[in-house]
Amino acid sequence: MCAKRVADRIVPLVCDTKSGTHHIRNIAVIAHVDHGKTTLTDSLCVKAGLIGSANGRRYMDSRPDEQDRTITIKSSSVSMPFAVPSQWLEPKTEARMREEKIQAEDWKKASKSPSPSRKNASRYDSSKPIQWRKFLESKQDAEAKTQTKTMLVNLIDSPGHADFTSEVSAALRLTDGAVVVMDCAKGVCVQTRTVVRQALTERVRPVAFLNKLDKMFTRWPSDPETCYRALEKGVQDLNIAIGANEEGVMGKSCTVWPQNGSVGFGSGLQGWGFTLRDFARIYHDRHGISERKMMKKLWGEHFYDPKRKKWSTTRTKNNIRGFCWFVLRPITNLYNACISGDASKIAKWTKRVCLDGKIPEGLKSDKLFAYVIKQWMPAANALVEMIAVHLPSPVEAAEYRLPVVYSGPQDDECARAIKKCDPDGPLMLCISKMVPSAPEGSVGAMRFWAFGRIFSGTLRPGDQVRILSSDYIPGRKHGSCVRPAPSVSILMGARKAAVGAAGPGAVVAVGGIDRFMRKRATLTTSQVAHSFAGMRLTAAAVVRTAVHMDSKQKGGREKLALALNALEQSDPLVKVVRSKESGE
Repeated sequence: MCAKRVADRIVPLVCDTKSGTHHIRNIAVIAHVDHGKTTLTDSLCVKAGLIGSANGRRYMDSRPDEQDRTITIKSSSVSMPFAVPSQWLEPKTEARMREEKIQAEDWKKASKSPSPSRKNASRYDSSKPIQWRKFLESKQDAEAKTQTKTMLVNLIDSPGHADFTSEVSAALRLTDGAVVVMDCAKGVCVQTRTVVRQALTERVRPVAFLNKLDKMFTRWPSDPETCYRALEKGVQDLNIAIGANEEGVMGKSCTVWPQNGSVGFGSGLQGWGFTLRDFARIYHDRHGISERKMMKKLWGEHFYDPKRKKWSTTRTKNNIRGFCWFVLRPITNLYNACISGDASKIAKWTKRVCLDGKIPEGLKSDKLFAYVIKQWMPAANALVEMIAVHLPSPVEAAEYRLPVVYSGPQDDECARAIKKCDPDGPLMLCISKMVPSAPEGSVGAMRFWAFGRIFSGTLRPGDQVRILSSDYIPGRKHGSCVRPAPSVSILMGARKAAVGAAGPGAVVAVGGIDRFMRKRATLTTSQVAHSFAGMRLTAAAVVRTAVHMDSKQKGGREKLALALNALEQSDPLVKVVRSKESGE
């Protein structure tokens, strides 16, 4: 029922092909295996209203074997709407002008503000308790007055195991941005580097989320500096992996930094998270500096002396790193209060974060900490802001992604339509994989949905489309056919919702055309279109197995052929070759 209500909100957004694509974000969640990307995605599903609560549900693992093995095997898609401030979705040129104007005003205000010295120490006295409640209430009032727009996020959750890298490639072909999830205790692992390389090969811009931060409080409960060093190393190692594969053609650099809000921290399992911007909003007024300056001081070699109320760039015995004092200290204090069961401290914290008397009975220790901090800093809020602000819309990414995704001339009618995300141009839909639609066990009747993304044009159910195979050569009849597209749907995890039309940027599943293609294809209405470029897979099929069916088994050969056909269509790497001579 929750998914149906969300689908009712999304379908009008997908069908509205005339509003442009600035409100759309196509993203993939990528990570090393067991770093918590699917669990983290649950927080977005809760915020969108797809599920009531997460509790380790792993909504995107829709297959029974994925739930049983607690591992993602096939990439799955979901479309979610989020209300965000309208300035986050403005076109890049206007947003940049507004950003520069705000930055100039902040610098002007900062120059007139008195410095936090001994003379006015009472005004910036950080020894006084922070008025969290006052800040949260004022933040809620400000959000109520802010003009908002609906952002449509088409999210694809991909596997993290090395055996399923082809699924990651299929997901990245359809997306413009990626959320790289890392276990903050383990840092960058082998598969983290692999998926980052795959993303940058497809010219997909990344942001990062350092997950499982709750482990830090049990591993280093009284050493915030060691915790910071582990987080810093994770960010540095990730940027090294990005720098080694970055081509430098996506405008600005793809490196991620906590200081600009492109790195988030938190716990996907407990459902809480933040960026440095969240804490800078709280502290910058108390220190008489702009929010941007405060973000810079919360990371790196910036140290704060609580007694003298002064900042420094050199470490002494009296000062403490800004991240440790202003970010880790309040979280650690909350954690210690919940673990110790100190009723008075817990009551103070719940009052500060606007939870007066709202805590369910029976919550203690870790569960109490997880509940309180999730109400204070929901992970979904940090993720939505990173996605909206730091990841590109389809029209912003089309200019530098075009040479990678389209194999034809870069100035033909299809290329021009892709570059503009033109809803009135020729249809160009990239099919990257096939999704089974028949129930499990019905091999003879196995059917598939063609899963892909519209780069230009508009697709409606019943439209006649040209289906171009991956080896199609323009001017030849081989590898192309014209067929109607009976149904067009959007995927909501394991469910689907039919749409009456879909325009540029939409990630859709097309039904009824699976028998006219194998794995990947191009759907178009243009007579001069080339096919989409082949995906650059990081793994190759290196195991060859010969299968021979005994001719005495009645019907066995037909069943085997059907099963192998279904396997070939469902797996991007499998290739089935039939020998007429030997029957293998």
